[in-house]
Amino acid sequence: MVGALPNSCRTRSLPLGKLTRPHGAGSATAMSTRTYSGSCQCGRVRFEADIDLSAQPFPLIRPHAFRLLTGEADLSDMQFGPMLGHNLFCRHCRIRPFGKGHLAALGGDFYLINLATLDLEAAEAASLQSA
Repeated sequence: MVGALPNSCRTRSLPLGKLTRPHGAGSATAMSTRTYSGSCQCGRVRFEADIDLSAQPFPLIRPHAFRLLTGEADLSDMQFGPMLGHNLFCRHCRIRPFGKGHLAALGGDFYLINLATLDLEAAEAASLQSA
Protein backbone atom coordinates (compact mmCIF):
# COMPACT_ATOMS: atom_id res chain seq x y z
CA MET A 1 0.00 0.00 0.00
CA VAL A 2 1.52 3.33 -1.06
CA GLY A 3 1.98 5.86 1.76
CA ALA A 4 1.39 3.37 4.59
CA LEU A 5 3.69 3.56 7.58
CA PRO A 6 5.71 0.50 8.52
CA ASN A 7 4.61 -1.10 11.80
CA SER A 8 7.64 0.34 13.61
CA CYS A 9 6.49 3.89 12.80
CA ARG A 10 2.87 3.59 13.86
CA THR A 11 1.79 5.09 17.13
CA ARG A 12 -0.34 3.26 19.63
CA SER A 13 -3.50 5.01 20.69
CA LEU A 14 -4.96 4.51 24.12
CA PRO A 15 -8.72 4.78 24.56
CA LEU A 16 -9.69 7.53 26.98
CA GLY A 17 -11.37 4.96 29.20
CA LYS A 18 -7.93 3.58 30.13
CA LEU A 19 -6.49 6.93 31.19
CA THR A 20 -6.82 7.86 34.82
CA ARG A 21 -7.54 11.23 36.30
CA PRO A 22 -4.44 13.34 37.00
CA HIS A 23 -2.81 12.88 40.38
CA GLY A 24 -2.47 15.72 42.82
CA ALA A 25 -3.61 16.98 46.16
CA GLY A 26 -6.64 15.13 47.40
CA SER A 27 -6.23 12.08 45.19
CA ALA A 28 -6.27 8.63 46.71
CA THR A 29 -2.70 7.96 45.52
CA ALA A 30 -1.13 11.19 46.79
CA MET A 31 0.74 9.20 49.48
CA SER A 32 2.91 7.38 46.91
CA THR A 33 3.78 10.55 45.01
CA ARG A 34 7.44 11.62 44.92
CA THR A 35 9.33 14.49 43.27
CA TYR A 36 11.37 13.43 40.23
CA SER A 37 13.70 15.41 37.98
CA GLY A 38 13.76 14.92 34.25
CA SER A 39 15.22 16.37 31.08
CA CYS A 40 15.50 16.01 27.35
CA GLN A 41 18.56 14.20 26.00
CA CYS A 42 20.71 17.31 25.50
CA GLY A 43 19.74 18.72 28.91
CA ARG A 44 18.47 22.10 27.71
CA VAL A 45 14.92 21.32 28.90
CA ARG A 46 14.79 20.36 32.59
CA PHE A 47 11.76 19.86 34.81
CA GLU A 48 10.58 18.54 38.16
CA ALA A 49 7.30 16.76 38.73
CA ASP A 50 5.50 15.16 41.64
CA ILE A 51 4.65 11.75 40.19
CA ASP A 52 3.13 8.47 41.32
CA LEU A 53 5.03 5.94 39.20
CA SER A 54 2.37 3.30 39.82
CA ALA A 55 0.09 5.34 37.51
CA GLN A 56 1.99 4.16 34.45
CA PRO A 57 2.13 3.80 31.53
CA PHE A 58 0.87 7.37 31.28
CA PRO A 59 1.28 9.33 34.52
CA LEU A 60 -1.01 12.34 34.28
CA ILE A 61 -0.37 15.09 36.79
CA ARG A 62 -1.96 18.41 37.69
CA PRO A 63 -0.22 21.67 36.67
CA HIS A 64 0.66 22.53 40.29
CA ALA A 65 2.71 19.29 40.47
CA PHE A 66 4.89 20.24 37.46
CA ARG A 67 7.76 22.75 37.34
CA LEU A 68 9.68 23.66 34.19
CA LEU A 69 13.16 24.58 35.43
CA THR A 70 14.95 25.50 32.19
CA GLY A 71 14.41 25.47 28.46
CA GLU A 72 11.01 27.04 27.83
CA ALA A 73 12.46 28.82 24.76
CA ASP A 74 13.93 25.50 23.55
CA LEU A 75 10.51 23.78 23.32
CA SER A 76 8.64 23.29 20.08
CA ASP A 77 4.91 22.54 20.13
CA MET A 78 3.13 20.09 17.83
CA GLN A 79 -0.60 19.42 17.83
CA PHE A 80 -2.55 16.98 15.70
CA GLY A 81 -5.88 15.20 15.58
CA PRO A 82 -8.54 16.96 17.66
CA MET A 83 -5.93 19.48 18.96
CA LEU A 84 -6.60 18.59 22.62
CA GLY A 85 -2.99 18.31 23.70
CA HIS A 86 0.39 19.92 23.16
CA ASN A 87 3.28 17.61 22.32
CA LEU A 88 6.34 19.57 23.45
CA PHE A 89 9.69 18.66 21.89
CA CYS A 90 13.20 19.99 22.49
CA ARG A 91 14.20 21.90 19.33
CA HIS A 92 17.77 20.58 19.61
CA CYS A 93 17.60 16.86 20.43
CA ARG A 94 13.94 16.26 19.35
CA ILE A 95 13.04 14.45 22.58
CA ARG A 96 9.52 14.90 24.02
CA PRO A 97 10.02 15.11 27.79
CA PHE A 98 6.38 15.99 28.52
CA GLY A 99 3.13 17.13 27.00
CA LYS A 100 0.22 19.10 28.32
CA GLY A 101 -3.44 19.51 27.61
CA HIS A 102 -6.94 20.12 28.83
CA LEU A 103 -9.69 17.54 28.76
CA ALA A 104 -12.83 17.89 30.88
CA ALA A 105 -13.24 14.09 31.07
CA LEU A 106 -9.86 13.93 32.86
CA GLY A 107 -10.63 16.77 35.25
CA GLY A 108 -9.25 19.73 33.27
CA ASP A 109 -5.62 20.73 32.76
CA PHE A 110 -2.94 18.04 32.96
CA TYR A 111 0.68 17.24 32.12
CA LEU A 112 1.70 13.92 30.61
CA ILE A 113 5.25 12.87 31.55
CA ASN A 114 7.54 10.76 29.33
CA LEU A 115 8.90 8.23 31.86
CA ALA A 116 12.04 7.66 29.77
CA THR A 117 13.14 11.25 30.48
CA LEU A 118 13.10 10.91 34.29
CA ASP A 119 16.31 10.68 36.31
CA LEU A 120 15.59 7.37 38.07
CA GLU A 121 17.54 5.18 40.46
CA ALA A 122 18.54 1.81 38.96
CA ALA A 123 15.95 -0.08 41.06
CA GLU A 124 13.14 2.25 39.98
CA ALA A 125 14.08 1.95 36.31
CA ALA A 126 14.13 -1.87 36.60
CA SER A 127 10.70 -1.94 38.25
CA LEU A 128 9.24 0.21 35.45
CA GLN A 129 10.67 -2.10 32.79
CA SER A 130 9.15 -5.18 34.42
CA ALA A 131 5.70 -3.62 34.82
